[in-house]
Amino acid sequence: MSSMKKFLKISINVFAWMFKATIIFIFIASVAFFWMFEIAGKDVEQFCQLAQSKTFGDLEKLTNHFNLLPNNRLNNYVNKEGRIIFHTPRSYGRHTCAVEIKNNQIVKATFNFLD
Repeated sequence: MSSMKKFLKISINVFAWMFKATIIFIFIASVAFFWMFEIAGKDVEQFCQLAQSKTFGDLEKLTNHFNLLPNNRLNNYVNKEGRIIFHTPRSYGRHTCAVEIKNNQIVKATFNFLD
């Protein structure tokens, strides 16, 4: 076998491996993209539904359970009107839950999908 034929055979094998790796990468990236933007928002939506029946003291446990931010020292994040916004880093803030607090009670929790 000549050196040119060996070179072509190796080149074809390398190209085939690179093509397969690219297809696998595109598949994994597509699944990750879907998970990040669709499934991750369900956590925030469930959190919002559960937060409506909780007290301000219960929110920290709930945020840790759903892995939302902010998840500790919540008093530092409450604004003057008694509102705090929770989000998941997995969707880059597209899914949020705006919680309104009065007298250590949750008055309102609103799920928002920012798209």
